[in-house]
Formats: sequence, structure tokens, C-alpha cells
Amino acid sequence: SYSRSTHATAHFQAKIVTATMSDEEDAFAAFGSDSDQSDDDGEDANAAASSGSSDSIQLERAADAAVLHITTTFLSHRKSTHLSHRHVALSPSSVRSTAFMQRLTSRGVKILSLDDSSDGAIADAGVLLYDSKCVEDDIDTGVCKEKEKKIRRDLVKGGFLLLCLLNSGEQIGNSTKEALKACDACSRLSSLVYDVENAQLIHSRHDGQSECIVIAVTKRPCPINSISCPWKDLHTAVPTNMAHRAGETSLEHEQAIAARATITRTAEEMRSFQDKKYPGLSDESIRAAVRSIQAYGFVVLNSIFDPETQTQPWGDATLQDFSKAAEIIKDRDKVDVLNPGRDGMNDPLNYREMAMREDLRVDLRNGPAMYALRAEENERAYRGLGLEIDTDEDKGPTILTKEEGTVDGSIRFHPSILRIVRALFNPHAEDDINGGNTTTKLYSGNFGRWNFGGAGPDGTPQPLRIGQLGTVLSLPGSGDQAMHADTPHLFEHIDCLPCHYANLFTPGKAQEGILDEDGCFTGGTHAAGTSFVYGSHRLSVTAKMTAEDASGVEQGSTIFSAASSESNERVMHLRMIRPSLEMGDALIFDTRVLHQGLANTSTLDKDAADTNEGRRPMLYVNLTHSWFHDPKNWDDRKGIFDS
Repeated sequence: SYSRSTHATAHFQAKIVTATMSDEEDAFAAFGSDSDQSDDDGEDANAAASSGSSDSIQLERAADAAVLHITTTFLSHRKSTHLSHRHVALSPSSVRSTAFMQRLTSRGVKILSLDDSSDGAIADAGVLLYDSKCVEDDIDTGVCKEKEKKIRRDLVKGGFLLLCLLNSGEQIGNSTKEALKACDACSRLSSLVYDVENAQLIHSRHDGQSECIVIAVTKRPCPINSISCPWKDLHTAVPTNMAHRAGETSLEHEQAIAARATITRTAEEMRSFQDKKYPGLSDESIRAAVRSIQAYGFVVLNSIFDPETQTQPWGDATLQDFSKAAEIIKDRDKVDVLNPGRDGMNDPLNYREMAMREDLRVDLRNGPAMYALRAEENERAYRGLGLEIDTDEDKGPTILTKEEGTVDGSIRFHPSILRIVRALFNPHAEDDINGGNTTTKLYSGNFGRWNFGGAGPDGTPQPLRIGQLGTVLSLPGSGDQAMHADTPHLFEHIDCLPCHYANLFTPGKAQEGILDEDGCFTGGTHAAGTSFVYGSHRLSVTAKMTAEDASGVEQGSTIFSAASSESNERVMHLRMIRPSLEMGDALIFDTRVLHQGLANTSTLDKDAADTNEGRRPMLYVNLTHSWFHDPKNWDDRKGIFDS
């Protein structure tokens, strides 16, 4: 799988972070030695020369380095997950994989068998072994490549690949860039799926006879929809004080922020979903999600819902009700929502069940199918929460006065979602995003919590208002929304008070997307989604970006030649993040953050066989403090489905 050609794609012109051997040895000492081989290079070289086992020695060393990286990465990225709950897939080469397998199993890590052709071999990490021969032990090359594709495809988002490159003979090159170019397997990795720009060299050794290199590449936690917003310059250099590394482009910056703002799932958790079990997020993940919303204004939650039983039914109900609603108002009110501006038709109206956002974008809140599904889910949820069932609440929000019970299978009352929002709405002094720091338990001074039957100043989360589930439906041909915030700041003397109003988004229908050659989603979809200007929930950030002069230009920037409001707009574009959600994913955002629905450039079904082709239902739930009410979302207007 080596090629000496220089046809490597441009996304591999990357900066490689190199770990020194001294760092590697010091870190590895914490876990003990895995190899009986001497660390002395001279002894290894002599042994190799006399026994002809240079490749074996190289693999032993590579296995030590690889397992060290796997272990430390697992323990540092998710401290609450035991190694015995981690899964690693190994390259289908029985002889070469032995050294890796022995070391991993000694640490309790589970090794996946790729002999089973069924789906579901989900891994937290994958180890792929390559050499100049490409074939060993009579392994069928075609079968081998398909299994390697499966490892890459079934790697969880946020997981990582270790590419072990063994070359018998001359040295591959003087730099890791050359090694990346030389490996066909590396050159095929898409930079939209993998963070190839920050590939990490964790091991490199040449003993005169053979060379072995191990490179770690992370799978992106959240892909970006890079085909949306064609007006956005993806290759603009990011100002130095915004960039995570020198020379970072706008797209790379966007990918980096999206990665930091995403909570990933482990392979063990993903397997539970396949068994129709719905594991909640760990305390560690809950805290990380809250920090992300506080820092960026949003967080992406990977695979928090089960598409088949939770989100797809709501998407189907939404599309069914919209089709009926469109027919009714066209016949009754002469309003054609599918062809706005049509001669002889009236301008779109707002209804009790549906509000018009812009042309070809509507907010659907109710309908016969949605109401039936809502009544069923609410009854089940109320029983789980120990609440009295009130049919009137099927049309309005629910107030949760305390942390009642748990509910599995619910979108509105998902336990992990509610934990995130409660923690976000009720920070204590040590969580103050404005920099407060005190050892005094300030909540104990909130004496007014005795009023109206309250529990007193005990620091528990205050009552939560949960709106009914609705859908923002984007139709093919809808354009980019104007940048906006859904709610104002309550006060303007502090940069950012704690969030009081958050929205939950989750897709209601799978969209056709662009895949890489392994079948991994690259994030590209013409149905688009929503973009967020990270950090704009802070008054200071938005004030700078919307100033008439160039006060919004980040300090240290050398990319703007003129001091103007146009420069500020370009800074806003640099802060735009376009996370691409798949079915089961969710996004929670502070409604003060600037955001916009993106243009749906999907094409209609030419044969009209599927009237829902290209329609994008984004399910949402409004969550606020109990004392805050957003009246525009549930105004009592003329009904569509009134008999």
C-alpha cells in the first residue's frame, strides 16, 4: 500500500505534531513495559542483523508506541469511561496484529473481530498496518481493503486511526509529510472526515534495514456542511489571535470549533443504541456540554436520540401535517406556500398551527398527526415523571418544578437534555462565566425562594418550562435567513448573564448527503441546516461585529485592508459554524446567539413520486426558566384544521 508517486491530495499538506522519544518513554513508564526487547538501539540493530527479525522488532516498538497513545488518549479524553469499555479494531493481518492485540488485551481493551460480516463493529480506535508488499499470509488483497474500509466507516466520530507504516528497505522520507504522501491509504483519507491537518506522528524508527512509522489521525466529531454558503471564503487566513495554529484557514478554524463544541459517544454507548437501550450522558459529558454552550453559544450532541423510535416518527408526522395544511389553505384562503408570489394568490398568513418564517420556510407547531403523537408521548412521559396528566398541556408548555423521575424514549423530557439545561440555567458561583470566584455559597442568600411554596435557598435548579415539540420546515428553494437572535438579553450591563432560554434542535428526516469512498458522511448536504456565530451570545462580541467601523476586526489580523463595516462582516463570517447533523444528533443553543437557517438547494423529485423529496424538517423544543414566556411562539391565531 505504498506509492512513491507525489499525487497526494492537497489536504495532506499538513503540519504534523511530533512527539519526542523522551516524552514517549516518560509517559509510557506510568503503564509499565510491554516489550522484552532492549531499548538500546545498538543491541536491537545487532539482533536484527543476526536474526533477520528487523521487521518483528520494529512492530514490537510500534506496538508499544501505539498502545501508549491509545491508552493515554482514552484516559484523558473520557476519564469516566473504563478501558474495559473501550473497543479497538485491528487490521486484518493475523501475524502483524499479534503484538498490538497482546498489549491492548492486557489493559482490558476489547478487540473487535472483523470476521463477522454483520454491521455494528463500532470502534473507538482502529489500527491499520501497511507495508511495501501489501500482502502477507496469503490474505486476499480485495477482502483486506474492504475490511479496512469497514474499520474506517465504523469508527465512532471523535475516534482515531493509527496508521502503522512498515517499509523494508530504504527510508520512506525525511519528514512525516513525505510518509503521508507515500502511503496510498493516507492519501485516500478525506480532510472533511478526518483531521489530517493535525495528524500526529507518535513513532518513527529506522534501524538500517527497515523503517516503521505510526501516525494518529482523528475522525472529526462533527462534520461541517462546506457546500452551503457558496459566498463564504473557505481559504481565508484566520487572524492570529483566533487561530489554533499558524496558517489556519477559515474552514479549518470552523472544523476546529465544531470539534470542541461536540460531545461524542463511545463505541460502547453506540452498541447500546443498537440493542434499543438509550444510555444517558455521563456527568463528565454533561459538564462539557454546559461549558461548550457557555463558551460558544451552542453544543452538538452526537447520537443522543434513536432515529427509528424517537425522531423519525415526528419527522413523518410533520411532513404529513404540512402536506394537508398546504392543501387546506390553498383551497380555503388562496395561499400557496409551495409557490409564493404566484399570481392570483394571497400573501402567506400566520396560523395557530403554522407560522411563515420566509418564503418556503415554515414553523409547524401542530396538526392531526403531530397532536396524536404528542398526546401519546406526553402521557407516557408524565407517568414516568410522576406528574398528573393534563390534556390542556398538550397544546402548551409543561412546568417542571423539580427534578422528577426519568423518561426513556422522550425528546422533550430526555434526562440528559434536561440535566444540561438545568445546569446551564442555574450556575453556581464557581461556574460564573463572567469570571466570578468565591467560596461563599451565594445561593444560600436567595431567601425569596421560600415564596409561593418554594423549597427555600437550597441551590437546587429552579423550575423549568418545556415547550411542546415543533418543527421548522425548510423547502427546496428556500434561501439563507437573515442573521438573527431568537431572544434579547435581559440586561445590558454585564457581558453575558447565564442563559435563560435555550432551543433544542434535532433532524426529523434523513437527508441525502455526500460520502467519502468509505461511505462516511462528509457533512455536505444540499438540504443544509443552521449556522451559528460562535461567541455571539456575549454582548461584547456582537457589538464589535455589528459596529459601523472596524472595531470588530480581531486584534492581530492582517487580512483586512480597510477599516469598515465590511471588515466586521467578514469577521462574522469567520465565526460562522455550520455543523452538519445526522439523524439522532441534537444541538442545544443559547437563543441569544446569532444564527441563520441556510438555503435549501435540494432539487425536487422530477417525477413527483416523493412529494417530500428535499424537504428538511428540523424538530425543536423551547426550554426556558419558568418565569420566562415567549408569546410569539404560541399566539392564538386562526386555525388551519378547525372543523
